[in-house]
Amino acid sequence: MMTKILTKRVALIVFIIIALLFVGYGFMSSKDNTADNTATSSLEDNDTAQDSASASLIDNAMKERSMGSMDAPIVIEDYSSLTCPHCAQFHTEILPQLKASHIDTGKVRLVYKDFPLNLPALQASSISRCIESNDAYFTYLEQLFTTQSTWATETNAKETLLNNAGMTGLSREDAANCLNSAAITKHILTVQNEAKNNFQIDSTPFFVINNGKGKIRGVRTYDMFVEELDKIMAE
Repeated sequence: MMTKILTKRVALIVFIIIALLFVGYGFMSSKDNTADNTATSSLEDNDTAQDSASASLIDNAMKERSMGSMDAPIVIEDYSSLTCPHCAQFHTEILPQLKASHIDTGKVRLVYKDFPLNLPALQASSISRCIESNDAYFTYLEQLFTTQSTWATETNAKETLLNNAGMTGLSREDAANCLNSAAITKHILTVQNEAKNNFQIDSTPFFVINNGKGKIRGVRTYDMFVEELDKIMAE
């Protein structure tokens, strides 16, 4: 008789333990699912917010950047890297003269094409392309080329670019969004790869005149630029 009573008690205890385990498992499972759903929702919200915040900036980044009349008979595509010393030489020494004699007078339109040779150049290009105003864009390029030696070779050029974002008219947050944008990076690298394939560009600066009618590789003096342009205008 005593054995039967003990057996029933043991069975009852086992039943209670099993029931408690099931209840506990269900509670934990529900809790884990809620946490997973919350985390997933949070990530989706963050992605949506980031895309929404940078949509207009990405639109700016896709625009062609040029100076000069749209009706100019000569179009120069300037493929440059923002960390390239020879590109800086062209932009600080030759371009101001060319702008005064040929661009501002309606003879030439210059289209700037990003051709980054390293990561800092790509990062600087990504930030610059988000600038809305065309004039402000070229002003920023001039500043980058003029101060190239103070940022391009730094260990953490990215931080320097972000710290100086104020000169672009962008907030640091917007500059960071542009720098980290996959869409902008893809756009820059696509243009670069197309130039490699179409014009066999392998160094900077490289100038393509009237879609390949003329090409100038590397830095030339102002007079040499004018001589090449005069030949094309005479044809």
